[in-house]
Amino acid sequence: MNDSSQDRVGSEGRRGFLSRSWKLVAGLVLATGAFVGYKMITRTQLVRKKVVLDANALATIEEQGVVLDNDVVYVAESGELRVFSRVCTHLGCKVELRDGDLVCPCHGSRFDLRGAPENGPATAPLNSIEVQGQVGGDRWVEFDVEG
Repeated sequence: MNDSSQDRVGSEGRRGFLSRSWKLVAGLVLATGAFVGYKMITRTQLVRKKVVLDANALATIEEQGVVLDNDVVYVAESGELRVFSRVCTHLGCKVELRDGDLVCPCHGSRFDLRGAPENGPATAPLNSIEVQGQVGGDRWVEFDVEG
């Protein structure tokens, strides 16, 4: 082979490498765009939820002291009704009732019945939800849930 044929083979190799590299970069850009588009389309929307607590529900909460439903925790203590989101402020798992505390099953965060963190990894309290309505009548809570 003479020098000119070696240059052609070497430059075709570089051209081929550059061509493949650009195709790889373009593919990565397209894949990233598709992923971001998918996440935007399937992004969870928040829906406003209202739960009415009639006399029977309030009596049950008062009797049991702590009641967990799918989205919130109801705590009745000394005639006071407190409501918190069940979503742990660490990474979003739903807390459970264990040994008188609200405990995150994912990483072990513990919250007292006022929603305050007792030990981590969570450092922020559970989100408090305002109870509305009249004492002695129906009361209700409104909050956002993923829908």
